[in-house]
Amino acid sequence: MEAKIYTRTKTQITNSIAQSFPSGRLFEAKDIEGSNLRKLLEGLGIEIGRIEKTISQDVYENYFINEGFDGLLEEWEGELGIPDTCFTINNKTRVERIINVIAKLQMSSVITAQDYIDFASIFGIDITIENTSKFVMTIRGDNIAGGFPPYDVPFTPTSGSSFVQCIFNKIKPANVEIIYLNN
Repeated sequence: MEAKIYTRTKTQITNSIAQSFPSGRLFEAKDIEGSNLRKLLEGLGIEIGRIEKTISQDVYENYFINEGFDGLLEEWEGELGIPDTCFTINNKTRVERIINVIAKLQMSSVITAQDYIDFASIFGIDITIENTSKFVMTIRGDNIAGGFPPYDVPFTPTSGSSFVQCIFNKIKPANVEIIYLNN
């Protein structure tokens, strides 16, 4: 069994860096191919990609792939606080547990809308994000919004919460509200 470690392409890293810049005339060259600022960001993207690849290979080879041995998976989970309110270990395969550890390590680097989309894709979840205002994000995806049944029931329903909601509510900035909608 082999777990795959998600690595970003040079273009994904460059776009992620560019999205971190403020919008406006001063930084519009961040998105213009061939501009000096874009070339600088591409160079940074290459180097960040090399670092990410080296780290992910070292982490994977040293701590996860040794299935015949312990592989220190339990220690990684303990250090990262897994299980918690979002991540569980019950009924999970070793590969799923490794993906959870990798995701938990990447949670602190989720900043831009594209980072949220890339992060959700680690779990095979496709989402789209609309910024309806500076402090409100609308996230759409398949089965990501908990909700009420569409009919009357003889009990008081409570709003459900999906795995994605749980994680995104932990990593979002405190001044940002997220609205979850199903496709």
